Amino acid sequence: MVWEATLDPNQKPSAQATREQRLRFITAKYADRAYINPIGSNAQSRYSTSDETLLASVKKNDIQGVLYALALRANPNATDRSRNTHSIFLALAAADPAAPAGSALPTPVTSPNAKTPSGSQKTIVAFPVAELLVQNGAIIPSTLPAFPLSPNAQLYIDQKAGKGVDTLTALPNINRNSGVGPTAIEGGKDSQAKLQKRGSVGGRLAVRPGQ
Repeated sequence: MVWEATLDPNQKPSAQATREQRLRFITAKYADRAYINPIGSNAQSRYSTSDETLLASVKKNDIQGVLYALALRANPNATDRSRNTHSIFLALAAADPAAPAGSALPTPVTSPNAKTPSGSQKTIVAFPVAELLVQNGAIIPSTLPAFPLSPNAQLYIDQKAGKGVDTLTALPNINRNSGVGPTAIEGGKDSQAKLQKRGSVGGRLAVRPGQ
């Protein structure tokens, strides 16, 4: 485990530990990060910095490596040196590379209940590394990367930006011949006024003085 890599099992609080002992252990584990393998101490951290470890793990879609780099306080918004590409875009491309130009593109899944045409195959792609980065403070840039993204990756970005797919149907056209609209409403008001007028006239005729 990343957070307990160097922890002596005897140091872990037992079920009989006091609240103060548990709090001290949790603080050392998550705040002080006292039990994490230091950078350069094993094969997983052969890079010189935590940011380099993060980017290398992102490109390999290695979620454990990303978690380890974040535990080493890597910057979730790190960018690679070659193209200055944000870690989020690298994570999306590693999990679901864009199809080569001219090839058939898979249809992105818009919702769990979405229906695809007969004969087509629904492609479900998860982006756990990108989601882990977002949960740890990564901010998706407004400018897309220089390389193309897959439809599912683009859909992920749109959903995070609040641009969800519009599933509302178009409103019906309203015209004078449809019977619905201002003309029909005005006609209804005229008919109601005529009925009220007839009722008032009938009342005056029914009640005569002296009868």
